[in-house]
Amino acid sequence: MSNRSFRAGQASVTAGVVNGGLRLTALRGAHARVPTHTRVFADKGRELNGWLRPVIQVDLSEVFVSLLLSPEGLPCVKSDFHRWFLRGSSRRPLGRCLRLLFLFGTAVGAIHAASPPESTVDLSGTLEVMVADDFAGHHVEISHFLQETGTGRHFVLRFSQGPPPVLSSGTQVRVRGQLHGQELAVAALSGSATQLQAGGTPSPLVSGSQKTLVLLVNFTNAAVPCSVETVSNTVFSLTQSSVNTVYQETSFSNLLWNGLVAGPYTIDYGTSSCDPNGWANAADAAASAAGININPYDHKVYVLPNSGMCGWGGLATIGGNPSRAWISSCNNIFQYAHELGHGLGMNHASSDANNDGVVDAEYGDSSDFMSASYTLTRLNAPHMAQMAWTPKSKTQVLASSGTYRIGPLEALSTATTWPQMLTFPIPGSSESYYISYRQPIGLDANLSGAYTPGVSVHRWCCGNNTRLITVLSDGGTFTDDVSGFTLHQVSHTGSAATVSVELLANAPPVMPFFTAMSVGANGRFSLGGTGAVNQVYWLLASSNLVPPIAWTSIATNTADTNGAFTFSDLNATNFSRRFYRLRAP
Repeated sequence: MSNRSFRAGQASVTAGVVNGGLRLTALRGAHARVPTHTRVFADKGRELNGWLRPVIQVDLSEVFVSLLLSPEGLPCVKSDFHRWFLRGSSRRPLGRCLRLLFLFGTAVGAIHAASPPESTVDLSGTLEVMVADDFAGHHVEISHFLQETGTGRHFVLRFSQGPPPVLSSGTQVRVRGQLHGQELAVAALSGSATQLQAGGTPSPLVSGSQKTLVLLVNFTNAAVPCSVETVSNTVFSLTQSSVNTVYQETSFSNLLWNGLVAGPYTIDYGTSSCDPNGWANAADAAASAAGININPYDHKVYVLPNSGMCGWGGLATIGGNPSRAWISSCNNIFQYAHELGHGLGMNHASSDANNDGVVDAEYGDSSDFMSASYTLTRLNAPHMAQMAWTPKSKTQVLASSGTYRIGPLEALSTATTWPQMLTFPIPGSSESYYISYRQPIGLDANLSGAYTPGVSVHRWCCGNNTRLITVLSDGGTFTDDVSGFTLHQVSHTGSAATVSVELLANAPPVMPFFTAMSVGANGRFSLGGTGAVNQVYWLLASSNLVPPIAWTSIATNTADTNGAFTFSDLNATNFSRRFYRLRAP
């Protein structure tokens, strides 16, 4: 085995060829974690399609991911989430060296620093991710906080290379880094095994009654200009335009907001302050003192004086139990709908016109209220898929070339005979293309006319920003040469759009990815993933990667019509560590 060593910030990593495969190994006991959604480039930028083979390594203390790559020579590795980790075009080769610039990762991707300084701390707690929306300036700021287990202390997390994607509030994490007062410069972040949605993997339905507590908050020198009744109607009414009516229509009555509006409570802060957590804690304490049980709520909303003291229009956590939102315009339905959407786990509706993986405009897709349009419309196709509000029966995964019809995304599933969403899992990526057809039905009567002449093409995965690539009109064509995918719009009527799809025979194969890991109380280790539709996969395991590697077949399963598959290993706890790989017969 020949090795080459590289430096990635504080981490030392060795890349070596094992039986023709590239293995990444962290030095001095550190763990090398690399995202499974990775592209491999050989010399001169030729992508090694079909060579990526993720391997999951299981330790008794934690679950983490390593990769076994089979390149021709020494490749360069590039994450699809390069806008967080790397700079440059997603199609530009990175050279002949392995550049491990992705210093931080999710539960399935991180690099732990070796030889930490003496002042380094190791903290565990609950992660909180907050999004500050400057709708007027079209600017967003994402902040990460850690509430330490046991002490309840709060720390601001700072990521020198930018935060990792797909983090949500409520995740239990372990953070290692250098502490400066209340700020923690993160060297490594790891979490319990979590479910990450990949392209083609169905999301669970977001449904039912969302119990919500809305508190009106006055400052010592400013008051909320709305009454409790006005805010209650703005959020909960079912008889007039409200947040509830927006979500009832968009979710096809799957989701209902209900709860209580209380206050106003005057807290000991003035308009010169900017302390959202402090405001929330003070409002919670005031409500509790007034006899309100603030605990049994899924979501909390704090309605503030419209003084613009923090420079944002709205603030919210991404997920969380409870999620929290701060509203600066007490009677603005759009602002409530947007911030509560963050609480459900949705991120922004962005645009990426040149399809290079880099967001062009954070709020660039105004066909979705997770933009900054201040126009009440429904959601785009990826968000409808994330919430599972478009039925699985009305979503068709493209597996062959042909002509397809698409019914309006706004229509009841029983009102159209056509699928309402086409998806194409992008080979070598965890992302998918989402093709939908929007018409001025219901709330979407407010849609810009730019969205209704034809089909919208979005690209998305895993709870990140959705990215609008293009909207076609009759005769228009969208082509992704790398994926071997071409979409041509033939015609459209008020009831359907007709498109032709060409999937090139020489396109890269759909590579399987591990997307979920969990350990049950009975010791069963479960693996989930996504791959080619109806493809048979074998799960293989080994207790080490010392050549010659002895892979043992554990199970066989067939991916469903969405490309999703699951495996279980009942014997995982019998080994000090365990490696897994997938292969097709």
